[in-house]
Amino acid sequence: MCSNQAVKSTHAWILTGGCHIGVMKSVGDAVNKGQYIVKERDHMMRGIRCLGIVPWGYIKDRDSLINKDLSDFSHVKYKVSEKCEASEPVSLNGDHTHFLMVDNGTRDKFGGADAFRTRLEEAIQEPEPLGFGMPVVLLLLEGGISSVSKCCMALKSNIPVVVVAGTGRAADLLAYAVSMTVRTQK
Repeated sequence: MCSNQAVKSTHAWILTGGCHIGVMKSVGDAVNKGQYIVKERDHMMRGIRCLGIVPWGYIKDRDSLINKDLSDFSHVKYKVSEKCEASEPVSLNGDHTHFLMVDNGTRDKFGGADAFRTRLEEAIQEPEPLGFGMPVVLLLLEGGISSVSKCCMALKSNIPVVVVAGTGRAADLLAYAVSMTVRTQK
């Protein structure tokens, strides 16, 4: 996994799908290993910010996350399961610092938050005062069919995509397609 030094020195935000599987889990593990505490204003907080943007319908035990008493803020004890079965919801990764849970009605499928995530990334890169004016880059490691769709959405939004060949599945397929396109253009 890449050096946490790049994240620390640039104060980068890391955005993932937030789940406890695959590359998302590996990113969470790297964040955990490199995490540090900073004082911001009058409170302490984690220095590396890792935001999971997760489709609500894909979260295992999602009902346990619902606050039953809307008049009171409450913390939730959430049990992460290492078990993962095809076409079944999966656990959130506890090494992420924040989560945005997106409910578009999709259930038991991962891709339900992609359109929202792309709009958020557009807002992050939008110059101030409308956005944050921060650069955004999509890094594709491995991935499935929804990752190909996510790459297309990012490119249409002028978000650069870095495809890491040799990581498997969608990344290898896209890397091969690009190499063949470059080869035929020569």
